[in-house]
Amino acid sequence: MLLILALVFLVIPWQVAFLGCWFIQLFTVASSGTKTLEEGQSSSPRRDASIENRKHNMYVLLLMTWLLPLAAPVLVVWVRTLAQVGLTTPFDGDHFVLSVAPFLACVDFASWTSLPIFEKNEA
Repeated sequence: MLLILALVFLVIPWQVAFLGCWFIQLFTVASSGTKTLEEGQSSSPRRDASIENRKHNMYVLLLMTWLLPLAAPVLVVWVRTLAQVGLTTPFDGDHFVLSVAPFLACVDFASWTSLPIFEKNEA
């Protein structure tokens, strides 16, 4: 994750990292759906946690999909400028690391955990 943040800070705009996070989250949601179907139809605490995990992953993907139209136009302009001008201006652009760091952390955590991402604390 530090390597990606360093690349965002130095070379690529944060929209590239956001798009990469979106693809990783899409893969996570798609692969969690197949795992849930393979476990069978029996009701167990592990299956319920798996379903909750999938729902939470889908909510994160929905949020990121809603934010995608904000990032995509800037990314298209960056790619077009890079293709026309070349590597003379790769450092101009959006390099604010804090714009993408929360999504990097959330997607990284969601890709390897089997528990729900947002757990409700009952007092």
